[in-house]
Amino acid sequence: MVSEEGTGSTFTVKLPLSGSPGSADQNRLSPPFQSIPLHPNGQIVLIEDDANLLELLRDELVGSGFTVYPFSKATPALWACIHCLFLSR
Repeated sequence: MVSEEGTGSTFTVKLPLSGSPGSADQNRLSPPFQSIPLHPNGQIVLIEDDANLLELLRDELVGSGFTVYPFSKATPALWACIHCLFLSR
C-alpha cells in the first residue's frame, strides 16, 4: 500500500488465476495468504471509487467464478456486510 495525504491510497492486490489448497496456484501466494482456501464460488465485496476500475475488477472476478458485490463507497458496503452477517440470520 502506498498512501499520500491529499491524493489517496494505492493498494496492489495480486489474485491467483485459479487453484485450490495445495495446488501450484495456491503455492504461489505469499505466505500470509497461503492458508486461505480459494473458493471458485466465493463472494467478494469490492469497493472502488473509480467507476471504470470497479467495472473492470468486477468483470474479472465474475469471470473467475466469484459473486461480486460492487460498491463505489465504503459506507454502503459496510452496511451491506452488516446486514448479511447479522440481519439475514
